[in-house]
Amino acid sequence: MSHGESRAAPEAVGEAAPSLVSDVLYLIAALRADISEPDTFRLVSEAGIHLIRGDLEPSLALIDKALQRLDPDGGGYLDVLALRMFLLEFVDRGSDRWKTYGAGQVTPAAGPPRIVSLCIQSNIQWHSGNLFDGLMLNRSAIHGVDRETPVWNLYAQLLLAKKLSDIHIADQAAGVVTTIQNLVDSAGLHAFGALVPSLRSLLDLQAGRYDEALEQVDETVATAAERACTAGVKLALSVAATVYLARNEPGRAAEALHAYHTNTTDYELPDSVARATFAEIALVAAAEGPRAAAEQIRANWRALATTSGCFVEDLTRPSWLVAVARRAGDAELAGRALAAIERLAGDNPGVPLLGRAAGYARSAFEGQPLCPRSVLDVGAARTAPCHDPVKPPGPRTSLGELSEREDEIARLVARGLTNRQVATHLGISPHTVNFHLRRIFRKLSITTRVRLSHLIAQVDSEHGTPVSP
Repeated sequence: MSHGESRAAPEAVGEAAPSLVSDVLYLIAALRADISEPDTFRLVSEAGIHLIRGDLEPSLALIDKALQRLDPDGGGYLDVLALRMFLLEFVDRGSDRWKTYGAGQVTPAAGPPRIVSLCIQSNIQWHSGNLFDGLMLNRSAIHGVDRETPVWNLYAQLLLAKKLSDIHIADQAAGVVTTIQNLVDSAGLHAFGALVPSLRSLLDLQAGRYDEALEQVDETVATAAERACTAGVKLALSVAATVYLARNEPGRAAEALHAYHTNTTDYELPDSVARATFAEIALVAAAEGPRAAAEQIRANWRALATTSGCFVEDLTRPSWLVAVARRAGDAELAGRALAAIERLAGDNPGVPLLGRAAGYARSAFEGQPLCPRSVLDVGAARTAPCHDPVKPPGPRTSLGELSEREDEIARLVARGLTNRQVATHLGISPHTVNFHLRRIFRKLSITTRVRLSHLIAQVDSEHGTPVSP
């Protein structure tokens, strides 16, 4: 499956059946529940298949039906209840529904519900900016899974690997990823095999190993397609978009983001959302300038995870937000971004990297150049910070507003080439051509190819530039 493909539409509730070896292996490895009643066992099995395929709402509906049939004091009830808690955390993120069932509140004193509860609470703390509490709750969950179902061990280890990666403890994060690989192999959890290369792609991104990161992204997408499980795909695609920004390839970054958004899996965690959102705003900043980017920052403030470990995953993100806001002349937004990282650093004195990120942001707020340069800073002077806020840009009247790639595409289109012909000529996809063409039209305040041809002819004539044949 290529980066641009999305998975098939979810099956209707109650129609899932094992179609791959990974389905059967998952059911053997993950469903430890002692359920004797055949119809109830069938409901839980179908829910498990929907689970590995990323269709979490149908899975939740089947689990609710199964719980209505199960005796709360009987075998299998706690396992199924834990699965319901897990599903609700994804399906209804941000609510407290995962804590309740029936008329009351779940009291996860022991067993799988306690493990899942600790995992969910660890993520809530982490993404609320309480990094120490989030890390300790995550470790408590792992310490409690020795005798529990392997799938919950996998879940707890996954969250720990991501947290350690966030705060740049790369060696320990890599060790946890190896543990996950061993779990996949030894416990038969092959359906979730795509999680391993997705996590490795993130570690490669942070280490600047961009080619290796993209190889891991490709492996993630291929493994997910082979095993009909979408866990890890959105993480990998958000990494791909960031890698392409770091390599100054905005067109390919746009392609990765398109694949990210057209993949409709329910497996999506806040860090992947933040990573993709930052990449999208970086493309807007490069294509349309700081004022448009500042508008996007305001519109997506919560998605940027500015109170969580996602803010320290890349130490230059806060300073980049501040710099973009200053260039847009938006002092209030620049101050808000600076306050967010300084508050996070103050709340987590045991994470020195946050202090460093806050220092970079303070320098950007005072008008200093970005140091170090952010991978989000795509497109030369348009994103280079200045010592004084930039005045609002005047009307766009020349091709000088276009990037080198946009100018190249504009001239080919002006010669009468179709998007597909331009794509073939430049060795890129038609989707990338279309992305750039929309930006070109917006920058030049035009809406047709004919107007683009006339404008290029006029500009070239004024500057004595020979018209391309």
